[in-house]
Order: sequence, then C-alpha cells, then structure tokens
Amino acid sequence: MKKGYILLAVIVIILFLIIVLKPKPAEIQNYQVIDHPYDRIILSGDDANKGFFDPSVEYKDENTGYLVYSSLEQKPENIQFFNIEFIHTSLAKSRDNGKTWTYVKRLTESTSDSIESPYFAKLLGQDSDTIEGEWHNEVPVLVYDPDDSGKQWKLFWHKYFSKDMPNGEERPRILDHSWIMLKEADSPENLDKAEEIKLFSTSLSPGARYNFEEATGLPTAIHNAYTEPGAVYWNGKIYVSLSYFRNDEHTLILVSSSDHGKTWNYVGVILDGKDGFGDYKNFWGAGLAEEQGRLFLLAPPIQKKKDGYLGTYVFEFENIDQARLKRDNDGKLIPYKYFKRSLPGNINSGQADYHKYNTYGGLIMPQADLDSNPRIAQLWSTKENIIG
Repeated sequence: MKKGYILLAVIVIILFLIIVLKPKPAEIQNYQVIDHPYDRIILSGDDANKGFFDPSVEYKDENTGYLVYSSLEQKPENIQFFNIEFIHTSLAKSRDNGKTWTYVKRLTESTSDSIESPYFAKLLGQDSDTIEGEWHNEVPVLVYDPDDSGKQWKLFWHKYFSKDMPNGEERPRILDHSWIMLKEADSPENLDKAEEIKLFSTSLSPGARYNFEEATGLPTAIHNAYTEPGAVYWNGKIYVSLSYFRNDEHTLILVSSSDHGKTWNYVGVILDGKDGFGDYKNFWGAGLAEEQGRLFLLAPPIQKKKDGYLGTYVFEFENIDQARLKRDNDGKLIPYKYFKRSLPGNINSGQADYHKYNTYGGLIMPQADLDSNPRIAQLWSTKENIIG
C-alpha cells in the first residue's frame, strides 16, 4: 500500500509541476484600430463606368509615386448588373505624396475573345468546346527594383478568361486559362508596351514558368489557381505573396527572387484557413509593405456569413525569409493594426496597399460605395501610416 501511495504522490507532483511550469500563452497585444472618414481618390480621365479597385502604390523616390489599379467596366446595356464584364489595369501618378493622383494610361486591356476548353465547356454543359467571354486583368501589383537596369519597374497581375453569361449572372472563371503575369520596363509609363510573361500557374493552366503546387506540400485539387499577388522589394529580393485556391480552400503562400525576377523559390505558407478569428474565416487579397526596416502583411479578412472583405488587418513579419508572422505562444496571429471600413454597410473593402513615401495619402483602401452607383468601386486615402 505504501508503494501505491508513494507512486500516486509522485504522479500528483509531476502533474502539478507540468501545470505550474507550462509556459502561459502570451496575451495578444492591444492593437490600434483606425476608425475615421477617409478621403476619396479622384482619378479624372479614367472613365471606367463601374469604378476602380485593387490598388497598388509604389514610389521611385520620395517625390514620385505611381498607383496601379483595376478599372472596372460594364457594357452600357448591362450597367445595372454588378457582375463586371471588363477589368483593365490602369496607371496613375502623384508628385505630392498621394494628395492628388493623375490618371496616365491603361497598362493592360480587357478584351472580348473565344477560347477552347473541352473540360470547362463540358463542366458548364456546353455542346461546343468553344467558350465566348472576356480576358480579365485584375489585382495588379507594382514593384520598383532599383538594381535591375532597364527593368526596374515590374508589374504582376492575374490574367484569366471568364465566360459570358446572360442577365448579369455570375461569370464562371475558366481556370485552365489563368496565370499570374509579369511585365518589366524602365518606367511605369512603358509597361503597356512590355512583353507579357506567364510567370506563375498551377498544373491546371499550362504555359507558365513556375508552378509551386508540389513545393507547398498541400493536397492537390481538381480546381486550383493562383490569384491576388502582393509584392515588396526588400534587401535585394523581390517577395510575392499568392492566394492559392484549391477547390474552396485558401492558403496564402510566399515566393521570392534574389536575381530580379529571373528565377523564383518557394518560401512557405503565410496564412491558411486555421488563422481566421472572431467573425472572420480567412484572409484573402493580401499585400506586402515595408516601413522603417520592418515588413508587414496587409490582409483583408473574409466574413464568415458572407464572402466579402471587411477592412484591412496589418500583421508584422517575424521573419519574411521563413514566411513567419508574429504570433503568440499558441500560434495565434498578433494583429499590429486594423483599418476599419469607413463607409456604411459590411460590403467589400480592404484589399489595400501602402508605401512609406505615400506620406499624405497613407494606406490606400478600396471600398464599395453604393452611393456612387453605378461607379460603386472606389479608392480611398486613409491618411494613416502603418507605424505611428
């Protein structure tokens, strides 16, 4: 009996020590919430009849800034429908740190076309393999690489084909015609003439230079695609984040290049579906930014009850070369800052971008504004930095 009591006492002591000495999870830090009216960005000269979204801001120096974004258009007879038919990439310029922006030109043009896709034609119930629709060029991101002579300016974007549908119905994306594209030029104004390079895609859509499906170690899926690129140039490297969709699952991955985009390496997973918290199930459409030598992820959360973006969370990288964000001891994300939607309603907003030299405009956020109908897609200057 004494041996039994001694053994029981030892077990109790061990359990007590495990409980007492176990590291306690770090309390998630308080973070600043930005909650005030934002300034609408006026883009005179761009006559896209459904508005503008997907901003990416980049500066050559402290005085000259460029903004690329998606210009959204609908055929006049379908102007009342929300489902966008044409998505172009446009360029604007600022010489006053984001106080005003001047429309320059379109860098890519959305056009009507027909493609051959036996798999998706069958999936959509068509008798013919030919699909009529439009090429979309959306979610652009602009990067300035000062060390790549003649190709300092790099434009990444998602190019894909979507099928024409009657009465404003949702346009199916034809994923075997879907790539992350690249253009390079000595000036943003010359990107419209630059060669289009199919840079990243999954195995579903052939022809691209890189497919990182195997490198991720993630399960494969019949329907998959890369979209929503974010990018930053830092310490001699270009980093690009990619939203990787496999059926209905989403993972944010990171790739990098140390030779100005000639070759690319898979870095790792930044976020996945397990990182949702509160009323949010995930983070899509993320961007990358640097300030004061610190690197940040700009991540719009997706609402659980509705697949819509809502504002922008900012998370700081602990080590970008390991795709690692700052987290607590339980592995939960530690938000650095949250930019709330400034307009009424819980509708799309948040696929934001930031550059440290955009000192007047601060972080730029897209917001759907029903009061601006039919140009409901609009860009807004928060006039807020990430740090401070």
